[in-house]
Amino acid sequence: MDQLKIGWGRQPLHIDAPVSLPGQMHMRISESILDPLYATALCVDGGEGQDAVIFCSCDIVIIRVIEMDPENRDLVMDAIRDLVKTMRPELPVDGIILNATHTHAGVGIADTPETTPDGQPVYPGSKCREYFINQCAAAICEAWDNRAEGGIAYGYGYAVVAHSRRVIYFDDTSLRADANPVAPNGHGVMYGNTNDPQFSHYEAGADHFLNAMFTFDCNRKLTGIVVNVPCPSQLSEMFTRQTADFWHEVRQLVAEEYGEEVYSVVSESINEVMDKAVDELHAANTFAPDGHPTGAYAKSWEKIIEPASRLTTKVIVRNKEHYRLTHLLEKGHAKQNGGRVKAYPHIAPVNDEAQRNVFKLIEEKLK
Repeated sequence: MDQLKIGWGRQPLHIDAPVSLPGQMHMRISESILDPLYATALCVDGGEGQDAVIFCSCDIVIIRVIEMDPENRDLVMDAIRDLVKTMRPELPVDGIILNATHTHAGVGIADTPETTPDGQPVYPGSKCREYFINQCAAAICEAWDNRAEGGIAYGYGYAVVAHSRRVIYFDDTSLRADANPVAPNGHGVMYGNTNDPQFSHYEAGADHFLNAMFTFDCNRKLTGIVVNVPCPSQLSEMFTRQTADFWHEVRQLVAEEYGEEVYSVVSESINEVMDKAVDELHAANTFAPDGHPTGAYAKSWEKIIEPASRLTTKVIVRNKEHYRLTHLLEKGHAKQNGGRVKAYPHIAPVNDEAQRNVFKLIEEKLK
């Protein structure tokens, strides 16, 4: 076999729009982006592109669109492979493997109605699916293009991450007086109560092994880590904000420990965006119909930096002198003799723009 070649690629999957967040029995629409979603690709090439595998891990609940697969064919995977084939004809697309982290706060790629039952607009699922396919293909091609001589190493550890969610009872719970006739359970109940006289055991045991694969360049410098834990990223399953769930924190911790270059880019980008936010708040200096100036309030906005750890910094934008006025001006307030004082939203628009810009800036700097 020729010298092993390793390549990594990553593309964002979050969408700044009210998208559907699948994973529950009811429709949830995202209100904002809590943290970035990614398609992360790793290419391991045994030489000459003939013996290669490309893993692509996606922050999404499920990759297959069930209602589109009447013949049990994975049309999303087929679409990604077809697109990659046109972008990189030499890439062996049969070696592409897609994985979903199963976050319940990721972008849905199934078809969705244009509005919710209460009239809330929904970004089309078909456009989300098209974006997902394009971004996965781009991450895979990026990993292929980034191939360079390197090596791999394996490791495993012990981490209590999860336990079985299905509780088993001695009796048939579907025969109980309080049983749900629409979705009856038998002896096993998801998220069942263990404080029950009929509790028997959990349906399955627990696997606390953490398996890892490390990739290195030809100078033995760490270039990436594949982490496999038997647990879906489902802690934020009821959220209405897009999030990669616990994998976001894992990536942050890995960057702190091993990625000073990545940390520097993130820190620099956050500072740039926060400086702009302060400038915009300084410019918001009139909050009355007659244009009465509130210059002291506007001038009091500032950015402060608080080190949180060796490679983590907390950046805060605050109104130092007139912090008691921020909520009153932003939201309005009741008058003493009735009625309300008009609200002057000036913080939320700046905050929303900062959230959008910081992800874009980080991605631009990392390219």
